[in-house]
Amino acid sequence: MRGEFQAELDEVSALLVAMADEVRSAMKRATTALLTVDAGIAGGVITGDAAVNQLHKEVEEKVYALMARQAPVASDLRLVVSALHIASDFERMGDLAKHVAKTALRRHPNRAVPDELTKVIQDMANVADRIPQLNQLRDLAGEAVDGLRAGDVSSLGAAMCKGWQAKRTLASGVSTQQIDVAVEAALEAGASGAKVTGAGGGGFLLVVCPVENQRAVRDRLADMKELPINLEPHGSRVIFNVHRDIWI
Repeated sequence: MRGEFQAELDEVSALLVAMADEVRSAMKRATTALLTVDAGIAGGVITGDAAVNQLHKEVEEKVYALMARQAPVASDLRLVVSALHIASDFERMGDLAKHVAKTALRRHPNRAVPDELTKVIQDMANVADRIPQLNQLRDLAGEAVDGLRAGDVSSLGAAMCKGWQAKRTLASGVSTQQIDVAVEAALEAGASGAKVTGAGGGGFLLVVCPVENQRAVRDRLADMKELPINLEPHGSRVIFNVHRDIWI
């Protein structure tokens, strides 16, 4: 019985993978049509949405049949229901790609995107190609926590370096030449890790450095203002809260 359930679940998973591939291709082609004013590509995206809808229908039919035959409960039921939600999300993404393609056709032969927004649209469309980097950032956080729990403080710096390199590939505005120079200078001076906090593009440079190398790092980054920080053992807490009447 369990083997039959797993086999049917594998079929649902295969359909979801097929949907993901179709939607990913549709989004890339729709963006290309939008930026290059290619009516042929736009038309292909619009007609191709039928394939996504068909896959969505097949997922629903298989899930409902699986629920009727296997009557899953607890974690198995949550897994099956999640497949329905994922398929619905993919279907909406396919509709979005279709909408983008229609926008390209409505403005044809003129471009629908101003020149100053072209790079932004390209970066948005390329997010799906950067899933491996996002997964790496997630895994590195776990590695750093495991290292700290084991007493290996240096693991934090190593994870920070890998994470920063992965983050730099997510979008063109994450780093700047000034940031790159500062990070490289800190590492060359003996820091075990360095990155810009937040979304990137500017802000605070966070540096992890062994005590014996801190003077050298300070000298290399002498043109920057140092703000020492400490680790907070209790996590985030509200330390100042003022109630104000917005009507006064």
